[in-house]
Amino acid sequence: MKTGELQYRARETKANGFDSDPGIAIAAVALTFVTAIAWLHSHPLVLPLLSIILVTASVVMAGVVSWRHRGTATPITERLHLAGLVIFFGFVAAIIGDPDPAVKSIDAVR
Repeated sequence: MKTGELQYRARETKANGFDSDPGIAIAAVALTFVTAIAWLHSHPLVLPLLSIILVTASVVMAGVVSWRHRGTATPITERLHLAGLVIFFGFVAAIIGDPDPAVKSIDAVR
């Protein structure tokens, strides 16, 4: 066998498509705590702002990951797990936030 084949086999992913790296699980737990703390916060604009920040961050992350790995043979679906997780929590923050107090708070500032 050639040396290149041995290195390729050593870098293959597991059967379920994920490596044994716990990074995505750590990010999920951290985002769960951040969203829960924002939900318990008394100010009505915390959850909408968190949602805007998370959705924007996920779009930027997806763009950076796609641009950095544009020449590789790895499918794009295997590189966007973290961006998908971040946008999921951005949507969760938007769903659990109540829009009426947020709109009243914005109107009070004007």
